[in-house]
Amino acid sequence: MRAFVLREYGTAPMVEEHDEPRARAGLVAAPVLAAGVNPVDVAIAEGMLGTAEPVPRVLGNEAVVRLDGRVVYSQRTSGSFAETTLVDPAGVLDVPDGVEPATVFLAGISGQPAWIPLETTAGLRPGETVLVLGATGAAGQVATQAAKLLGAGRVVAAGRHAKTLDSLLDRGADEIVILGGDDDAAALLEATRGGADVVYDPLWGAPFVAALKATKPGGRTVTVGRSAGELDAAVPVFAFLGKSMLTYRNGEADPQVIGHAFRRMLRHAAAGELAVDTTTFALEHAATAWAAQQAMPHGKIVLRMDNH
Repeated sequence: MRAFVLREYGTAPMVEEHDEPRARAGLVAAPVLAAGVNPVDVAIAEGMLGTAEPVPRVLGNEAVVRLDGRVVYSQRTSGSFAETTLVDPAGVLDVPDGVEPATVFLAGISGQPAWIPLETTAGLRPGETVLVLGATGAAGQVATQAAKLLGAGRVVAAGRHAKTLDSLLDRGADEIVILGGDDDAAALLEATRGGADVVYDPLWGAPFVAALKATKPGGRTVTVGRSAGELDAAVPVFAFLGKSMLTYRNGEADPQVIGHAFRRMLRHAAAGELAVDTTTFALEHAATAWAAQQAMPHGKIVLRMDNH
């Protein structure tokens, strides 16, 4: 089979012929229709995560596959950048009829850490003001729209890519803020009209600190990652006193919560109420897709398999 194979940590994968995976306890082989590319895949290849697994190895953590005549989504699927991968039949989620494989990924590894933290972790209430940091990435785009779909009264989308931010004004955002100015905290405070009730944070670092200063007393922040690249954030004590700092880690939610969020996101997508900027590449062009992911795209990268 053809696959996107990593031969040495710290190098880029390459498309080549590779042995098909063999079924083992709890896992069965399934043909891949499409696979989502994620920051975690780049981190693994660069030797930052998962180096205990020997190389050569096929990368990829999520896929839409055919299984027993059904089209299903499989998350945390090791080796999805290939024409065939292994999936756990007990852990897949059915894809509704009529939903294109590339669309499914807005409800996967990118969408779940946007929808679930707002609905479940932060417990967003109708009418609240929501500030979405990192709004131009795939998760941030979902979070911006999710906030409005979950009943937020005002949604502020913040990021650095002006063109994508502008597009979010038609996808849930009431106002946008371009980060990196002279005083981000003041700009966020003004845009939220006195402070946010809920802050969605996939960035950490300085942007989070600025957003925390623009959070109302009694407000909640929910951090899901550190895309700003900083491991530490100097949080002033008086900026967080009286507020709740929450966190969410993808893959650790209850399976029923994940299933509920997955199905609801795809219903909204089918109704034209939820969309993520998505670029699809054929497997033969996986190297180009990989370079796009390394550049931190403002949207979702998907690999399409043309043999099924």
